[in-house]
This record gives sequence, structure tokens and C-alpha cells, in this order.
Amino acid sequence: MSNAISKSQNKEVTVKNIEEFISVSKVITPEEKDLILNDFNDTYAEYSKERTLVDIFEEQVKKTPNNVAVLFDNIEITYKELNERANSLAMILRENRISSDDIIAIISERSINMIVGIIASLKAGAAYLPIDSEYPENRINYILKNSNAKAILIQEKFKEKVNQEIFMYDLDDENLYKYKNDNLNKVSNGSNLAYVIYTSGTTGNPKGVMIEHNSIINYVLYAKEQYLNEENLYMPLYTSISFDLTITSIFTPLISGNTIVIYKEKEIDLLMKKVFQFEKNSVIKVTPAHLSLLKEIPNVNKNIRKIIVGGEELKESLAKEISAMFDNKIDIINEYGPTEATVGCITHKYDSTKQYDNTVLIGKPINNFKIYIVDNGNNMLPIGEIGEICISGNGLARGYLNNDKLTEEKFINNPYEKGQKMYKTGDLARWLSDGSIQYLGRIDDQVKIRGYRIELSEIDTEIRKIKDIKDVAIIARENNLGENEINAYIISEDSTILKKVKEQLKLTLPEYMIPQKFMLIDAFPLTPNGKIDKKALFEIKEENEINYVAPNNPLEEEIVDLWREMLDIDVIGIDDNFLEVGGHSLIATKIVYKINEIYNVDLSLVEFFTDGLTVRNLSNILEEKLFASISEEELESMLNEIE
Repeated sequence: MSNAISKSQNKEVTVKNIEEFISVSKVITPEEKDLILNDFNDTYAEYSKERTLVDIFEEQVKKTPNNVAVLFDNIEITYKELNERANSLAMILRENRISSDDIIAIISERSINMIVGIIASLKAGAAYLPIDSEYPENRINYILKNSNAKAILIQEKFKEKVNQEIFMYDLDDENLYKYKNDNLNKVSNGSNLAYVIYTSGTTGNPKGVMIEHNSIINYVLYAKEQYLNEENLYMPLYTSISFDLTITSIFTPLISGNTIVIYKEKEIDLLMKKVFQFEKNSVIKVTPAHLSLLKEIPNVNKNIRKIIVGGEELKESLAKEISAMFDNKIDIINEYGPTEATVGCITHKYDSTKQYDNTVLIGKPINNFKIYIVDNGNNMLPIGEIGEICISGNGLARGYLNNDKLTEEKFINNPYEKGQKMYKTGDLARWLSDGSIQYLGRIDDQVKIRGYRIELSEIDTEIRKIKDIKDVAIIARENNLGENEINAYIISEDSTILKKVKEQLKLTLPEYMIPQKFMLIDAFPLTPNGKIDKKALFEIKEENEINYVAPNNPLEEEIVDLWREMLDIDVIGIDDNFLEVGGHSLIATKIVYKINEIYNVDLSLVEFFTDGLTVRNLSNILEEKLFASISEEELESMLNEIE
């Protein structure tokens, strides 16, 4: 059960009464049912379900062969050139018996050849499987084995992470792109797989979501119409391709004659500066965590027309602040959709003149999607009543790869439309009277961290595998910055267990899934009915494993105060390691921005992570930078004062 707290008019949705809201059936009138089914869900839009992404891309190549398809590191590649390179690689794949519904994994840093690999996989008839090159080796190999991938398109430096027999093609081998470059004969249709993306799973392992061509086409045609409805627009690609946010950033430009701008930078501060300062970027898709960094970036490109926000709840305060930066002349679009509903299925354009209830509405269903708010018995609820979001329509996933049981559990027969499936999201929401939807949290223990969907039970399972663990509780909470963080409460007689747990999780989980805080406790506090008391757990303070060392001077005191604010920790010693007390790249970026603003220095994120992971070390770096910035006249004046 989720610990998320949301407010809706005079009702407060808490752990205690979520079940009450969705288990007690509220009778819906025939008039309201008709309104929801035939008005709120009147989303029909004509498109061919037999076509594939390849069909639409190749049509665009014919229309705009000389338009720039991809810009990367000052290198441009046209639609014609991109198509020819993809054709060459696809022919090689096809001749090696790759065909429809086979799966090709892609393990690569962001690059032009990564895009070529994606398109080539589709042209060969296969589905592409994006795997983050930063994933731990164990996770990469689990995904490869579970998916039964037939081949990998990979960069040479990542081959050592693969420990199983599977054919690998080096994406940077230019010989792959010198073969036959004509369009291939079609072997796929709209019902074949286009891609598989793995998300966090409840069983302790990630699960693969299968998306067909007709589903992704439904989404990208809508996105083209709403986000990129003209040519010569630029859209940045800067996140991991294992995150389905990138579907928007890759395919929407490529079916509309526009340009993908690929960023290779890994340092989030430099990356986000480049994304938001490049004057040609006109449409940008972000998570709220990325959007919050925009407030700290100088010289922001004011040519940005649209910002699409997805992955997490969009707070009204953040939307209001960003909108004001652009004189309320920018479109901020809140896009909701689980991976199982092909990126996005509900959208809402933020209105700066409107008063929201803490978070921006997720809005109304997009083309060819139908949304139902239901109780535990899948009965439709009246307008204003809180229930579970269920999704139906052309954009649904085929199901979970090699997991029929979970597919049957989550993709049930739609009781309101014969012959259709309905996906049970686990998300809570309610209809408003105008047909908009207000998101209100989760029913279960799934959370979003920096846009990534995480099942807390997967973390729980990994920790329980470690020797000398007696019990574990993994809980998400909202910190004082309004962001979700994960806390791990561990019972063990081994006083060094926290260090062992952290080391083991680095080998098995992506960085974003590792809890920000770990606490070793003697026993779990319980409620009167015997359940774990989450509120009491939150009040337990994290004990630093290093002995506390107090600040020695005003500069260290100021840095400690900044860390306390950003990390939401009461006590921080000057020798405590930033990463050990819950820090991560986005928090580090905010700290670096603040330090540069306050002290008028040029501290980089690389310097922070290389030499500044303790307050003591960071203070030393700042002292050097501050001293170096003093002019000879100022230094002479200071020395005279001392004399």
C-alpha cells in the first residue's frame, strides 16, 4: 500500500482510507455513465492500423530527403543519409535471419549510430530493446536472457558487460553501413512488435512491456499533431533510451520532417544547460525533476515553444514558475501514461490563469484512448469519486514478454467495450465535471523517482538476498523539496550491514533504484492492528556511519546548511560522503548551481563528484576558487589591513 498523501476538495486520500474509496461501490446514474462513455471518451481519430513506423518514416524521407534528421556533436545527417545507413544495416540483419517479432537489443551511448540501429532493427522486421549502458552487468544479462534477444547492436566498450552467447554487431563499425542501401521489402505490419521496454517488476526482476507498431503510431501521430505540427523544429534527445520518454523525442521528429538534437554529455548540469540554452531547440520533453533545474540555468533559450512534462506528478508551483519565466507565452503540457499505454494517453495544457489543487491536472484522453475510473470490482464510478484509472484503446501494449500470468492480471477484458482489453494502472484519480482527470496517487507500492517507475518490492527482494538480513521495509516518502525519495529500514545484528547492502545494490540495481537513505533499526514500529507504522518510521533519523565532525569555519557552516536543505537531513558532518547520505546527480546539480550563484564561482559537476563529495573537501575547493578570483589590488589591500 502506498504512503502517498493527496488532497481532493475536502477529502484526504491516505493509506488508511484508500481501500475505502475504491472498495465501496458508488452508484453511477445512467446519465453520468453515458456522459463518461460517449462524451468524455469521444476520442476516435482515423489512422491505418496496418502501417508500421517504417512506412511512415520512409514516406517522410521521400518528402524531405535533404532535411536534417539528426544533429549530433556538430555533425548533421539528412533523412536520405539516415535512411540509407539504416537500410544497409537492416539488410545485414535480415540476411542473418532476423525477422518480424524477433528482438534486437541496443546497448549504446546516445549517438547517430544509435538512431540508425533503432531504425535498422525496425526495417529488418524486429522489435528493438533499449538497454541502458549504465545498468549493472547482472541487470543487462537478465534482460538479454529473459527477452531471448536474437542479437545486440552495441558499442565495443560495452561488450565486456555481456556474459552470454549472443551475436553482437559493433554499431561504430562503418562496414555495416556500406552494404545495399535501398529500402527493404516489407515483412511487418501494424500488429507486429515495434519495441520492448523493461520496467521495474514486483517479483524482484524487471518485466518487458511489448508495444506493437499500431500502438506507437497512434501516439506519435497525435504527438506530431500536437507538438511538432510544422517542419524545421528541433527536439533534444538527452535521456537514456531505456526510458520511454525518448519515444517522443526520437520518432515524433522523424515522422514530421524535423530534427533530433542528440546530446552526449553525462554531467547533468552541463547537459541541461546545453538543452535549454541551444537557440534552435523549440520543443522539449522533460521530467519534473529536469524541469526544476531550469530555474537555475542562466540565458535560457526563449524560443522554446512547448515543454512536455511526463514521468511524475507536475506540481502547480513548478509549472507556474516556469511559465512566468517565459511571460506565460509557452505551452507546458502535462502528459500522463504508463509504459503499458505507449508513452502517453492523457494530456493537459497548463493554464496560468487557472487555480489548481496542488498538482496540475493530467487532463483528457488523447486520440483512440478510453479512460475509466473504477472501484475494486471494476465498476465505473461517478464524476468526482476516487478510483483506479483503467485504460483501453489502440495504444495499449500487447502485454508482458514471457509473462502470461501478469498479462492476464493487468490486461483484463473491457467490461464496457466487447472484444477490447482494459489495463489496470494502479493509479488513483477522479473525473472532474468538464471531462478532465485529476491524478491522486497510487494504490500500491509503486513510485516514480526522477521519472522512472519503480516497484519497491524489487528493491526489497534484492536486499533480502543478502546474508544476515532479518527483515526489511522499503518506503517512499516526499522530502522537503517536494520530490520522492526511497528509504530502506533494515533489521540485522551485523553492525556493518548497511555498507554491505549499499555495495551489493550497486551490482544489481540501476542508480535511480538505490534508496537515498538506509537505517539500521532493532524492530519495526507497529500500528495497533499490527501493521508497520510508516509515520513512525519516517521519524527515525538516519545515523551516519562516520563519526560526526562539526564545521570549523563559516564557509563550512554555510555548505552544511545547504546540504541539509537539499538532502533533507538534520545532521551532516563535514566528512560525511554526499553519496552515502542520499545524494544523487540531480541534487548535486542543484547544489552546484546554488554555490555558483552565491559565491560567484565556476564550480562544475565533475569537480564536485571528483573532489567535493564531503563538506570539508568542497570547502577547500571553494576557498581556492575564491582566492583565485581576488585581484592583485584586493590582495594587496587585504595584506595591508593585516599588517
